[in-house]
This record gives sequence, C-alpha cells and structure tokens, in this order.
Amino acid sequence: MKGIDLINKLFDKLIALLGKISVILLIVLVIMLIAHYFLKFYGKSISKTIALEQTLKLMEPEKPDKIIAAVNKVVYWAGVKYLDNKERVQIIVPTKRWFQLSSQLEVKKRIREMLSSEDFRLFLMDNLGNYRFVSRPDYYHNQFVLTGTRI
Repeated sequence: MKGIDLINKLFDKLIALLGKISVILLIVLVIMLIAHYFLKFYGKSISKTIALEQTLKLMEPEKPDKIIAAVNKVVYWAGVKYLDNKERVQIIVPTKRWFQLSSQLEVKKRIREMLSSEDFRLFLMDNLGNYRFVSRPDYYHNQFVLTGTRI
C-alpha cells in the first residue's frame, strides 16, 4: 500500500510539473512571436510591407532551387518605412539574413533584378503612386534602399 501511495504521489507531482513546464513554454513561444512581429514591422507600414513581401517573393520551381529559397527567406524582411511625417518613404530590401556575415552574390543579383522588374514598378504605382522614386535603388550595408518623395 505504501508503495502504491508513493507512486501515486510521484505521478501527481510529475503531472503538475509537466503542466507548469507547458505553461512556461507557451509563454516563451508567445513572447518570441511578439518579438518577431515587433522586429519585422517596427516603424513600418504593415499593409505595405506585406504587399512588398508578396511582390518580391519568387515562385517556387518544380525542383528545389537553393537560390530561390534563399531569396524568399531574405525578402521576408523587406519593409516600407515612412519618414518625415509621410513626406518621404523608404523601401528597404535586405540581401542577407541577420545571422549571415555577408550577402550571397547570386541572391543579390536576383533581388536587383526583381527591383528593376515590371512587377515591382506595378507595386510602386498601385501602393505608393503619390511618391516619386529614384530610378535605381542604393546598396547600403547589405540592403537595397529605394527612397521616394511625395509628389
């Protein structure tokens, strides 16, 4: 009897401990999710940033392509930022992920091609039609920056 009571007590303590651990893991997951969205959208227009990301994302081919997968992961962090009380707008497209030391040359070339494509110009006309942009984006600290001023 004592052995069964001891096993039941240990089992109850184990269940309580697993419940506490799962609550702690859930809280950590929620905090990580909030931090992720804060880093992605801080100081940026959320709707324009999502539209920019969808415009720059490349279609996945039938067979896996490492370059296209890398480009899609990098342009996920692209953003549209308003400056000077919406008098200027910056489109920022990184060419590397935050943990990489430098940009891959092929990824950088693909992103440059996308920024000069007709689809990107249509994105600018549809979403930021009241801004005038320079013809080519500047490359600065592993990211392309395209600045526009209000017309």
